[in-house]
Amino acid sequence: MPKLAIILIMVGSYGLGILGYRFYMSGFRGGHEYFRAQQALGRLHWMTKDYSEEHGSLPHIEGFNTLLRERWALGRDHAPIEVEDDDIAWHLNFIIEGAFKDNLHLWDSPPHFVHTSASPDGFGFYLDGEDGISKSKGQDRDDINSWDRSSTDFYHERRRNRHIIKEHAIGAVLAMGVFMFSFARKKNKKPNKSEMATPRKPSD
Repeated sequence: MPKLAIILIMVGSYGLGILGYRFYMSGFRGGHEYFRAQQALGRLHWMTKDYSEEHGSLPHIEGFNTLLRERWALGRDHAPIEVEDDDIAWHLNFIIEGAFKDNLHLWDSPPHFVHTSASPDGFGFYLDGEDGISKSKGQDRDDINSWDRSSTDFYHERRRNRHIIKEHAIGAVLAMGVFMFSFARKKNKKPNKSEMATPRKPSD
């Protein structure tokens, strides 16, 4: 087989490996949990803003975070916490129960309520990243927050980079397979010395 044809087949195999992997992965849903968590933080943000408009102030920051931690510690099987017959307490508990039932359980740690100038409303919610630590109140590279839609980019970029490495690795394996096959075929076509015709000696 001509070298040019082998090279073209190798390039085609490389591309086929990439396209095949992308087609295979298109049947799976991945990375959406981060997007859903960011949307859930947005809903929690909106509910808290509605609370402040109805009651004239935001919830107490430490008290609200304490209630969030306590609800998370009780777990999914726990019934909603009963509160006093008070409109403010009921509204606050309604927000917390809504947050608990939403898509905020990426790492089983509760969202944090924070006052921040980074948010147009002056407050917001964030989830600590995978490391369980936030050094900037929701603005670490791996944190997800309610005021910045791009706060999930870290996870989407990481996932995309992993897929790029995998698809190119598959393409390279296929291309190498074509090369090894053509090399072995070419080697097998070479006649052995024992099979070569013995040249006749010139007669006297």
